[in-house]
Amino acid sequence: MKKTLSAICLLFFVLSGNSFAQDYKGSIFLGGNLNVSGNINSDGFYKSERFGFSITPNVGGFVSKSFAIGGTISYRWYQQMNSNNYDDDSLHETANVIGASVYARYYKFFGSKFAFVATGSIGYSYGLSDIERKSTDRLFTSKGEQNSVGAFLTPSVVYFINPSFGLEASFGRIGYSYENNRQTAHEEGFGSEVSRNERSSFQLDLDITSLQIGLMYYFGGKKQE
Repeated sequence: MKKTLSAICLLFFVLSGNSFAQDYKGSIFLGGNLNVSGNINSDGFYKSERFGFSITPNVGGFVSKSFAIGGTISYRWYQQMNSNNYDDDSLHETANVIGASVYARYYKFFGSKFAFVATGSIGYSYGLSDIERKSTDRLFTSKGEQNSVGAFLTPSVVYFINPSFGLEASFGRIGYSYENNRQTAHEEGFGSEVSRNERSSFQLDLDITSLQIGLMYYFGGKKQE
């Protein structure tokens, strides 16, 4: 037990290094987030499978000791499949979304290891979706196109492993979004129908899916170790 505890302490010391203070003005940071999710539910008669992933590269730079600006690009893929053992009913849905954003960040440092970060961002995304629903005697398909813009405020916490690497975790966001959707639906025997809708909303997102964890690499600036 003592050996295990000693090994953990040694690992922590190696990763953390000596105590440091840094003026990050002029520093550049690179990083991003990668999320993978999956869920399968089955009760013997009904089965639902859901999978998805997203990747968001991030680059920015400090313009002062506490403020930074930067941008991100993102890609998200999602798939859901439902099936029913009673009959031939099934549902297959996929979605692909790309996006980009610019942001400004305020850092409040607590000692040399931690910082609270408030990020204000403006972003745009474009998405395509496909839905195929089959039943015993009918086939329904739908293709969707979505454009959206939004402005959000997101809180996060950074733990600096050393002056060059920081682990960052964010949860929740508040903001405004506008969406423009176009849907083309086709049903066998009934032809096709095109529908459009717009919506805007203020959002407070506290869902667990808003949790993001990433690693940032910082370089440049003036280190004072």
